[in-house]
Amino acid sequence: MTNKLIFIGSLILAVGLALCWYPLKVVSETQIGSAQLLFFAFAAASLCTLPWLAYQVKSWRGRSQSLLQVALSGSLSLTFLHFSLLYGEPLTVFGIFCLVPAVILFLRRTLGKAALNIGELAVLMMVIVASMIILFGIKGGLNYQWNELGAVVAGAACFLLFMLHGKVTDIPLGSKVAGIFICSTWLVGMAIIFSPRFINFPHDNAMSTSALYGALCLIPVVFSVLYILRDANTPHFLLWISLLLVISLISVALFKGEALTLPIGLSAGLLALAALLQSKRTLHTLKVG
Repeated sequence: MTNKLIFIGSLILAVGLALCWYPLKVVSETQIGSAQLLFFAFAAASLCTLPWLAYQVKSWRGRSQSLLQVALSGSLSLTFLHFSLLYGEPLTVFGIFCLVPAVILFLRRTLGKAALNIGELAVLMMVIVASMIILFGIKGGLNYQWNELGAVVAGAACFLLFMLHGKVTDIPLGSKVAGIFICSTWLVGMAIIFSPRFINFPHDNAMSTSALYGALCLIPVVFSVLYILRDANTPHFLLWISLLLVISLISVALFKGEALTLPIGLSAGLLALAALLQSKRTLHTLKVG
């Protein structure tokens, strides 16, 4: 039963980020500029989470530098991922976003001095192979556009967040979420100031719709990501990546009406196997601990 609960919990927490491309696409159809959309979304989320930051000031006052590091890494991942989703193909973006931390973790395990864990390496290889099938077998390869580079930055920043967030467990989760949204709002604000081409003339209610996306969608998504990464637990991280990629694969195929092909079935099967294997490894880790 515990194994099922771990798998179902991680599945629910991965669904939010894997499906965020669809409401983001709906909001972008109001002809609001990408930077404007993200600015109002991040600003609304910042205003909603700012009371937590103020209320928990005693908990992070002496750790402001650590909080800033978490906030900057999280904001880089969140901002670049959203820009990439707005301009690129969702499945390509998520394929790169999951491939980058998997490759970094694989290199750290193989080149490091720590003992190799065969089960962990098997899951990593499944995720890497499935990501390559998605990128080259389903999407036809990379176009080397800036949105793909943005996905690389988002994936690397996500891994950095994974490393930093688990080292500062004494800082409350609400303060970290607020810090990420504040830094994200600042980053997008700088993009608007220095790149006037991002400005657009949106439809009526586009700004309020963007704000609702930030308040109703982004806040629970960021909370769920930080919850997954809360203790720098590698098995949890691998399980989340596997589920994130397979859910994004299925959601894009369903919403865009793509037929089930051999590459889609093969990559989905690999990711499902990786998730199941990793859920069993996670349970074993908890029992040993």
